[in-house]
Amino acid sequence: MLVLSFSLIIDLPVRAAANVTPAAGGGAISADKTGGAWTSLGAIVIAEGAPGDIDDGVFVLTIPAGFEFNPASAPDVAITGAIPELAANSPAVIDATTITVTVTANSSTEADTMTIGGITPIQVRPTAGTPLANGYISMTAGTITGVTGATNFGTLTEVPGAITTLAIIQQPTDTLVNVAIAPPVTVRATDQFTNNVSGQNIAVIKQAGTGALTGTSPRATNANGIATFNDLEIDTVGPGKVLRFSFGGVTVDSNPFTIYAAGITVNPTAGLVTTESGGTDTFTIVLTSPPTDNVTIGLTSSDLTEGTVSADNVIFTNVNWATPQVVTVTGVDDAMTDGDCPYIIITAPAVSADANYNNMNASDVSVTNMDDDVIIPPVQEPPGSVTNISDIVTDEGTFTEQVTVSSVDNNIQLTVDQGTTGKLANGQPLSQLIIMTMSYPPNPPENSSIIGLTYDFRPEGATFDELVTITFTYNPDNIPPGVNEEDLSIAFYDYTSGEWITLQNITVDPLTHTITGQTNHFTPFTVLAFTEPANFAVSDLVISPAEIYAGETSTVSVTVTNTGDLSGTYSVVLKVDGVVLETEQVTLEGHDSRTVDFSVSSNTPGTFTIGIGSLSGVLNVIEPTPTPAPAQTQEPSPTQEITPSPTQTATPSPTTTPAQTTTPAPSPAVTESGTNWGMIGGIIGGVIVIAVVLGFWITHRRD
Repeated sequence: MLVLSFSLIIDLPVRAAANVTPAAGGGAISADKTGGAWTSLGAIVIAEGAPGDIDDGVFVLTIPAGFEFNPASAPDVAITGAIPELAANSPAVIDATTITVTVTANSSTEADTMTIGGITPIQVRPTAGTPLANGYISMTAGTITGVTGATNFGTLTEVPGAITTLAIIQQPTDTLVNVAIAPPVTVRATDQFTNNVSGQNIAVIKQAGTGALTGTSPRATNANGIATFNDLEIDTVGPGKVLRFSFGGVTVDSNPFTIYAAGITVNPTAGLVTTESGGTDTFTIVLTSPPTDNVTIGLTSSDLTEGTVSADNVIFTNVNWATPQVVTVTGVDDAMTDGDCPYIIITAPAVSADANYNNMNASDVSVTNMDDDVIIPPVQEPPGSVTNISDIVTDEGTFTEQVTVSSVDNNIQLTVDQGTTGKLANGQPLSQLIIMTMSYPPNPPENSSIIGLTYDFRPEGATFDELVTITFTYNPDNIPPGVNEEDLSIAFYDYTSGEWITLQNITVDPLTHTITGQTNHFTPFTVLAFTEPANFAVSDLVISPAEIYAGETSTVSVTVTNTGDLSGTYSVVLKVDGVVLETEQVTLEGHDSRTVDFSVSSNTPGTFTIGIGSLSGVLNVIEPTPTPAPAQTQEPSPTQEITPSPTQTATPSPTTTPAQTTTPAPSPAVTESGTNWGMIGGIIGGVIVIAVVLGFWITHRRD
């Protein structure tokens, strides 16, 4: 058998991929061009790697979401080659989202090159100012060898527009002279669409207040649009400093702040007097500027046999630094006749992690302890006021008429109403009313002073079945500094307990300088001024509302109460996330209260901890949801299709039917006949997206 074998070898051509040179010039398109000027791109060049790489028929180039083509600028289509065989319509058909090129003949013997937009450029612009869009022009229909939907025909990137707003994120705080303001002041730059603008230089000057400002200026904004000024210093002490930040004609001024000099003030530093009977005197210590860390000042007596100090130390913080702390010095009895002895309250060098205060040595205080170990001759008790009332008092002790008696100095009056019954300690009726001044009254209670004289009402132990009225006339010059005149009290001495007891329901008349009270018994009486130093308590922190939109304002209120007797000043410090935002000085009389309000706002959404003193609360700042613009209906053109963006509604382009040139060719051009399902699908998708956005907005507003 004869077997024949044949081999058939056929050489099939291998088509090389076409090379696409994308359009240049779209890498930094300003958001300010939204709805305005167009950006012209460089040409798109498609070079065939082999004949026939570009198939005849239609291929479509689509713009990425967030951008639109200029339908009024239809790009030209040019074919080049040794003997061009490739043919296409020119100009291309263009609408807001697509460029359509119809290839009427392809190359067969040699590779050709197609250039789109070489003479009449492709023009683009953003459709919205924010969020910033980016992407690339891609082929969404047609066949070109080696080209897919991932092939880049031109990168488009939207960048922030020009700076229109400067906002101070971190305000300058009260700071020491010639020390960098801390925390650093930060300023954010944004365009008209609130996009953060980076790479721009922000300048700063001192707008108000004395002194010279030093530090680096300008400062460039970072990727988040923030310029940080970390070395600003002012060389002069004083309040009312204001910084101004600027870029071009855009400016913003800071809140006023104060420049301090570190120091410790002691007042007075001499002239204090104590007594061996336990008499006291006081001085105060206060800082001149807020420290960055606690400042501790030790206190000791140079001679504990003459006097002691009320505290081993005083501690100042960045909250109480401006409130004078009262130090009490008490005399000591040494049972020796040694005369009046001087001694010193020694203030130790301050201890603090704040280098401006550490080792700062405040002034010492000079004190004299008065000796009581002397022989005192008997003192003749001063004469008193004696009024005989036997003729107006019955045998049962009932007054038949009202009677008013005064002390010898007329500084006190006693009034007994008609019908009141008064008796001695043994039950016998009263026959005399006696008012005497006391040369050596009992010592007043701690943190109090006797105003004027002490008066002893006699007969001792006398009582009344109805209240009798006592009225003191006092000298306002005797009232200690810081004591409110209306806070004076009448007190009687209780021999049983050995204590002064204040009367209730007294009346003070500052115009006549009188104080009136009532009692039902006789004993020593006097006027007391309580002098407990000012002490402040903070309560009732309220944040209203507790949730706001960015840019809105919430009110933070707190109640400050002076629980002491003396007036004083308290620094109410508002902190946000632990950072001091604002300080307000509040001066209160003893036992007075006041509500302090602050207004806070933020352009940045987030949860912020609001703190005043030991109290804290939470403020929620949420992003305002923009109201969606109503959908706009656009008349479709034969070749126009709008692709809805999930976050915005495309701006409709003018209804323009571009000129179209059709060159007869062996293969037919694609025509628009029947139902345009692509356009219908795009419109339905846009409606769905708008409905979703609108639903989120409504839900968010209801929340």
